[in-house]
Amino acid sequence: MGLHLEMCIGHIRYQCSNTPYLVIPAPDMPDGMVARLFVAHAHIARELFCGIGRGHRGYVRQLRIEVACREITESGTPFLEIAAAAGFADQGHFARTFKRITAG
Repeated sequence: MGLHLEMCIGHIRYQCSNTPYLVIPAPDMPDGMVARLFVAHAHIARELFCGIGRGHRGYVRQLRIEVACREITESGTPFLEIAAAAGFADQGHFARTFKRITAG
């Protein structure tokens, strides 16, 4: 794994751990990451896609699903509440995203 990719993943994980409900930030590539790495948005996007098979938003969605899965297995909280806490619009949105990410 290249240095830029490691830094990108670290930045996204840090950003998600400090963002309530892991809401996907806009634009696709946070300016903070671009400024820290001194490279273009396109370069970071390419590094992420080549390294983990997902872009920034896809990786953030994956992290949101991982958090929700932990909540499902470790708590008795209803799916609807877990979906809302993870930033999904409704239980159906959560279910579709969960299926797309975990079925692959």
